[in-house]
Parts: sequence; C-alpha cells; structure tokens
Amino acid sequence: MNAVLKIGGSLLKEFRCLRELMKSLAGEAEREKITVVPGGGPFADLVRELYREHGLSEETSHKMAVLSMDIYGLLLADLSRNTKVVETIKGVKKAVEDKTLPVLLPSKLVFALDPFQPSWSVTSDSLAAYICWLIGCKRLILVKDIDGVYTSNPKKNKDAMLIPRINLETLRKLKEKCVDDFLAIFLMRSKIKCYVVNGFFPSRVKNILKGKEDVYTEIIS
Repeated sequence: MNAVLKIGGSLLKEFRCLRELMKSLAGEAEREKITVVPGGGPFADLVRELYREHGLSEETSHKMAVLSMDIYGLLLADLSRNTKVVETIKGVKKAVEDKTLPVLLPSKLVFALDPFQPSWSVTSDSLAAYICWLIGCKRLILVKDIDGVYTSNPKKNKDAMLIPRINLETLRKLKEKCVDDFLAIFLMRSKIKCYVVNGFFPSRVKNILKGKEDVYTEIIS
C-alpha cells in the first residue's frame, strides 16, 4: 500500500472542491495503491456539541463519533466512480487489487479492536494512523482545509507561518495545531511517515504520492 489518505470533514464547506478531490483520487487509484479513511466533520462536531451540552458519556460519544466517520465515508464514496465502500482490511486489499479506490468505514474495525481509550484528544487523525498501521502502510496523508502545520493558528493569526518539515517533538509542543494531541505519540510508536496537505488543491496531494515538493507539511519521525 502506497498511502492512506484521511479526508477531513472540513472540506465539506467547499463541496465542489471535495468532489473534484475524490474524482482525482479515484483516478489515481488506477495507478497508485491508496486507501481513503474518512474524517468525522460536521457529523462528529454534532456529537461533540451534544456531549458538552447534555453530558453524554465519553464511551457513548466515542462510538457516535466513530459512526460519524462511517456517514462521511458513505458520502465520499458517492462523489466519484471507481470507488468502493469497504469495512475490513481484506476489503481494502481486494479493492486495491481491482484498481478501485477503497473508502474504509472504520466503525467495524474500531469497535472490534478497541485501540484507544475514549477521549476527545483522539480524533479521526489518530484513528486513520492506526488504520494505516493495521494495513501495513508506512505513509499517511492527512487531507485538510489548511496548507499544513503552522507556527500558530493561521485562521486567528495572520502572522502564522507554514512549517514545511516538522519533527514529532516539536509538533507535540505546539499549542495550536491542526492535528489531534495523540497523533505524534502514535507516529513515534509506529514509525509512519505523515503529511498534512490542503485538499482544495488535489495536485498537491498527487505530488506527495509522487514524492515531489509542493505546499504541505512533512512530519518527520
């Protein structure tokens, strides 16, 4: 497997661009061995809101948030031809063999294996890294609505600077970052190479797959 790509739910705000991204990835699947893992997006945000306002348990909220990834995955798979919804690692490998883009709905795997304690510090970023490790892939691409990892939140601070390459220790120390708090810890353990890239520019995602320089952040283990 060449890469696992987590498609962030934040890309939903530009639906046309999201559709173009999925079409681009479905085309790449004819040449590259890649897999899509969905984020949670607004579906997970609703769960988080219910948790905060109504005191849902962390265990229930965790399960609901994972199921929100399934919902988003079904949406992603519907945006392009040459995609296939799968729920198992075997299904991923079969789709890849058929040169089809697998969109993995993660709830079945996550509920069966229960890899993490329920916590909001573990989001679809870390779950995607875990699935990447399960598949035996060494490259994870986090596709978001932001160019990469910045020195601070660029949506709040106009002076924030993009960091083209960052090591895991520095990533952990950042107060504001576009990935969850547990990701760096898991990457340290698994030795997975990780990138953060803006999904509104499919060519940047392609260039990561091809090993070419572009606008993105490479997270160095």
